[in-house]
Amino acid sequence: MKVAVIIIAIKGSKKYATALSNKFKTLRIAGLRTFIVINQKGKEGYSAGVNKGIAMAKEFRPDIYVIANPDLTNLKITKSNLVEGARNFDLWGYHFKQGKRIFTGGDIDKNRLTAGLRTSSVHFGNVQNESFQSVDFVSGSLICFTKKTLSKVGLWNENYHMYYEDVEYCVRAKKNGLRVGVVNKVAYEHLEFSKTNKDKEFQLAVSWVRFFIANAGLRNWLYELLRLPKTLFEYRTLIFDQIKKRPFVYNFMTLNFTSLAIKMLNFVLFLFLVRYFTANQFGLYNLVWAQIGLFMPLADLGTTNYGIFHLKKSSRREFSNLFSLRLVLSVVIATVTLIYTFLVFKQKELFFLTLLSSPVVLSNAVSGSFLIYTTLLSRTYLASYYSLIFNTALIGILIGLVVGRSGLRALFLAEGIWFSFYAVFIWLRTNQLVKLHISWPKLSYLKSIASKSYMYILLTFFAGLYFKIDLLILQYFKGLAVVGIYAAGFKFFEALIFLGASYTIAATPIYKQHLLDDIPAVKKKIIRDSVLLFSLGMLIATVSWFAAPLVLPLALGKEFVGGVDVFRVVVFALPFLLVSAVCMNVLYLLKKVHWVVMIFVLLIVLNVVGNVIFVPLFSYQASAIITVLCEVLNAVLTVPLVFKAYEDIGRRRGAMQS
Repeated sequence: MKVAVIIIAIKGSKKYATALSNKFKTLRIAGLRTFIVINQKGKEGYSAGVNKGIAMAKEFRPDIYVIANPDLTNLKITKSNLVEGARNFDLWGYHFKQGKRIFTGGDIDKNRLTAGLRTSSVHFGNVQNESFQSVDFVSGSLICFTKKTLSKVGLWNENYHMYYEDVEYCVRAKKNGLRVGVVNKVAYEHLEFSKTNKDKEFQLAVSWVRFFIANAGLRNWLYELLRLPKTLFEYRTLIFDQIKKRPFVYNFMTLNFTSLAIKMLNFVLFLFLVRYFTANQFGLYNLVWAQIGLFMPLADLGTTNYGIFHLKKSSRREFSNLFSLRLVLSVVIATVTLIYTFLVFKQKELFFLTLLSSPVVLSNAVSGSFLIYTTLLSRTYLASYYSLIFNTALIGILIGLVVGRSGLRALFLAEGIWFSFYAVFIWLRTNQLVKLHISWPKLSYLKSIASKSYMYILLTFFAGLYFKIDLLILQYFKGLAVVGIYAAGFKFFEALIFLGASYTIAATPIYKQHLLDDIPAVKKKIIRDSVLLFSLGMLIATVSWFAAPLVLPLALGKEFVGGVDVFRVVVFALPFLLVSAVCMNVLYLLKKVHWVVMIFVLLIVLNVVGNVIFVPLFSYQASAIITVLCEVLNAVLTVPLVFKAYEDIGRRRGAMQS
């Protein structure tokens, strides 16, 4: 009889593996050979080590395989023990001590499919009356199986990096009609080096989820679904700790949480506005913000994208220059906005309200600078938290003014004062992080930024115009009341767009790193993220289509009920918008911004032509349909372009290496 002992270790435990190998040799079992597998820590799981060991032992043609951890001691196995094990079972283990407890195999919970070791009341090393016990699984610290088992069950499942790989193998063995049990005549001690593994609880949870998905039936799914709140509560500390360890996940979740919270707050404000304002007043309210937003991208001058994509967190002097430039630009653009509003619309009230709200341009410049720097530090959550606190207070004030019927002037005056306060606060907070040196930006620096970011300037301007042009055309052809109805429906869609923006900010550092050292990972991430976000967007759109007629009329007044139909249509732009967000983010990093600019120019032309032709005939319904069609076209154009750019980079790097 030939016995192959496969010991799985990492570099740090190699000496223990060697000592255990020598221990097996001293047992003087004829036909026994040991094989030590040294895994790469963090990269190769236990199953991968087992499979490598089986491959190493292939030419030896063993009758029995013994898989062992290096942290075993007090081991006393004889040839007769192995023969007894093979005679009674196809896969087996032994009685063992771990810590202060004695275990003899394990059981799988029939409801949750969690695996737990079976405790024993006998003293360590004593022979039990029942020498052979059938169990659900055998501890992977020391597990034996015959060549018949290997031929029927096959190799170990390498999808389990750590933990549950032994459980999964035993389950497969039982499904193949094989016997799984424990020989209690033999004992050993497991020192359990893994208890020092800081990620043990996380790896256990991940492996259990994988095992559950692979083996759960309807009963298990229903049970776990009902138990989900308790499960999340039990894992609350683990979930939070794991999120904090992953800057991308933490920043992404924080951005999404705060953005969602702010959207919900604005939604509450919106409900009050449509209840207390007429369609004309609400239309004017939205037109003011459309005016503010029209030129605001030019106040950025592409500096946000430039800062995130090109600055280093150590470049404090350059960041100060960027901060100064953004301040000057905000003043210039606020002035341009007021002049444009006065000359084009020639409405005193619109001009006055725009004047009251103009501090938002300065506040946006300061808070945007703070976002740039915290993104470089992978601490974007700071900008999210401050924004949430500020918006919560502001919306509380505005709701009070709306309920008190203070009018539009009071609303915009309060917003102007509060945005000014926020700008000062964020300025001081930024100065604490980076020690700003504010100075008048030199023309040469402006030219330097413009030469690197002129495409970003065009991009932000055209993108902003793309999302505002329909309101301006509606106001021209149909008046403020129709603008109010369309804006009421579109507000619900706007509440969902934050997913794309949050994704872009949080995913950028990951893509940047992949582009430096792991090009193949870029393509995988593009495909994975696109599928995930498209599925999420389509799910939201489908649910919204059926739920909107039931829910939205309860929120909207009689004057705004037409907004329900607007939302039901435009929400189907969401899945395509999210796919475009993934692809455009990569195009930015691949320095293909000019491709994105050309796409937006095309979309604006189609948007303008479509709205000018069809708005006079079909009013806001035409604007809603055109929005969806433009987003579909956007996705259709960006997906092949991003893969073309990716393949171009791969070819260039391949040529350089050759």
